[in-house]
Amino acid sequence: MTNTSRRSGERDTGFRAREVRKGRTWHGTGSWIRHAGAGLAAALILAGMQACGGDGPPSRHPLGETTAGGPESASVVARSVSSVTTAPVEAAAPGTPGVTAGGSGPVEASPTSGATGPVSYARAAAAYGDGRYDEAVALFRAYADRKPDNAWGHYMLGLSSWKAGRPQLAEEGFRAALDRDPDHVKSLVNLSRVLLEENRPDDASTSIEHALQVAPEDPAALRVAGNVRTAQGRLEDAEGLYRESVVRDPGQAWTLNDLGLALVRLGRYEDALAPLARAVSLRPQEPTFHNNLGAALERTGHPDQAADAYRAALEAAPTYQKAEISLERVKDRKPGVGITPVDLAALAETFTVASRAPARPDSTGL
Repeated sequence: MTNTSRRSGERDTGFRAREVRKGRTWHGTGSWIRHAGAGLAAALILAGMQACGGDGPPSRHPLGETTAGGPESASVVARSVSSVTTAPVEAAAPGTPGVTAGGSGPVEASPTSGATGPVSYARAAAAYGDGRYDEAVALFRAYADRKPDNAWGHYMLGLSSWKAGRPQLAEEGFRAALDRDPDHVKSLVNLSRVLLEENRPDDASTSIEHALQVAPEDPAALRVAGNVRTAQGRLEDAEGLYRESVVRDPGQAWTLNDLGLALVRLGRYEDALAPLARAVSLRPQEPTFHNNLGAALERTGHPDQAADAYRAALEAAPTYQKAEISLERVKDRKPGVGITPVDLAALAETFTVASRAPARPDSTGL
């Protein structure tokens, strides 16, 4: 994957999701599913949903905030969570405008990217902001060597390494920043995301719980905490954390998507419609949101509207195979007698969320 492809669409919140892998095409699903049992039908719909790390179209949300797919979530959830994609982590140090985070696929520094002479923070941040992540790794490494006590230098080395697809170096950078400043919230949040990406949710739990102790109302920390609980199979706790995050940042579309996905996985399909519709209204070009909304519509008995949502996902990402499979499944189905269409625009417009703070008994109780 090139740095150019990583840069596409990552200018909204300072977070960037990893691109999700392509799924396998399954032909003939539409006719077969009509004769399948209800339990298997539900499984197929859920398999078409994504959250944090899994099959789906290229994600366009940033991975610099603290993380999103059939439905997708907005945080980085462990690979063990089936059919999930990731979402955003806050990126830069203060005074570093336009910096975002995220990325996947190892990218080694080019021979011309090495630092020559004293390296300033601004020079390294400029490379990062331009999407030259391999060069940013080299520059922030040199900067951190020159300014070893500056936590921000190590943090940005970690963030640049993550964007360059080097998670081990990213973890080292974030931990080095925390050695200098144990309460560095951005490092705690982004370290948690890296650990989730590496399928280490229990380790991520420790660091994100620390972040919440330092900044209990930080929306990025709350969102990643929701991803941690999702990875641990604690969906009701995850729902509460996503709600808290949305209360504090109502315009974060990926968190709304994650909330909707948690509700779908809890079997609360009607409740999932509003946050997913709101996410679509905020980011209409994000195929993941259309796909996830389609899954919720399908589960609530609206196959015609679900088909429209899957088509919208494919318009935004023509190679999105999960949406293609789902569309094949529902395109010829009609809603049942007495089923009225959902007013998605009204749901999106009127959606509000109440905070429901989960108990956090100790530093490892996430």
